Amino acid sequence: MEVGDILGYWKVLQLGLKDNYYHKSVKVLCTKCNSTISTVLERDLRLGKTKQCRKCNGNDNGQSKYKAEIGQMFGYWEVVKKNTNKIKCLCTKCNKNYSHMSLWELNTGTTMCNECRTKMMVKRTKGYNLTMSGYKRRLKSLHINVSIKEGQIYTNIGTPILHICPVCNNDWLISPANVMNRTSMCIKCSSKLVESKMISTLKQVLKHEKPKQIFVEYNCGFKGDKGHISRYDIYDSSTNTLIEGQSGYHDFKTELDKRKRKYALDNGYNFVDLDCRNTSPLEAIQRFFPKIKTMPSYVDMKERNLISWDIELAQQMLNNGELQKNIALIVGCSKSNICMAIKNGTLKKKIV
Repeated sequence: MEVGDILGYWKVLQLGLKDNYYHKSVKVLCTKCNSTISTVLERDLRLGKTKQCRKCNGNDNGQSKYKAEIGQMFGYWEVVKKNTNKIKCLCTKCNKNYSHMSLWELNTGTTMCNECRTKMMVKRTKGYNLTMSGYKRRLKSLHINVSIKEGQIYTNIGTPILHICPVCNNDWLISPANVMNRTSMCIKCSSKLVESKMISTLKQVLKHEKPKQIFVEYNCGFKGDKGHISRYDIYDSSTNTLIEGQSGYHDFKTELDKRKRKYALDNGYNFVDLDCRNTSPLEAIQRFFPKIKTMPSYVDMKERNLISWDIELAQQMLNNGELQKNIALIVGCSKSNICMAIKNGTLKKKIV
């Protein structure tokens, strides 16, 4: 290889360079646009692994892959103005800080402003100076019904210790940080959560009366705090209505529920919120079908669906070689849920 040689789309300008890891590198010019100068590994250039430059490859900072409309939510960011290259966003967590980001940054970057993220980290790290008795008092003040197994030693907020799952009463290895962030049960129990009888019967009646217009666990693009898809319980396409069932589980997620409601209304959907604690199954049905006076005979009162992510589907995708982040996106959980499930044996990396 000599100066002036053309390999693929690149023309060699300078030899003998080294990158930060002391690998042999070459300074090259893109022959397609004759303007982009870059540095690539010498071995990649010899083997033909180098692609076109970003300018020639149509890299427009995510303009072709991602989309954003005014009022659309990305984490806590709300799009308020669109420019040619950057998008002006407002952090809805504090409602005062703005940021200008590209579409790619908006879809893959931080979900809140630096000030809110700093406050959140400071709040989390307060537990580093706690003792075991202080940690127990913190759990009591937060009204978290999780107990610590006897004999455990509290080191810091990030070091996992054995707790007792309040649902199955089994040992539960988890960090104090996750417990104080409202993780209220072990992953085996959370994956087996069932929805309320009210929303279960309502789904059956709606699907029976409107088989082609009703969609359950509907994805309309809303993303939760950690960036993964958060679905709505029911979508009625005939009236463009999103229906969401509430229960005691949602008491710790009031802020997320508010954002979920706002997202639905801002995107032109009608939104109905039903709380199973003050609405009976029949009352929920009569809200949409007033003529129904008694529970229909075709309703199975024992039918209960999972409201958490599907472990069987996750295992099947894992067996097929899917990436963990893609699995989390499809089944509706975070990547950390998948990692933790593999760690405790709920999911297995290979087919047994």
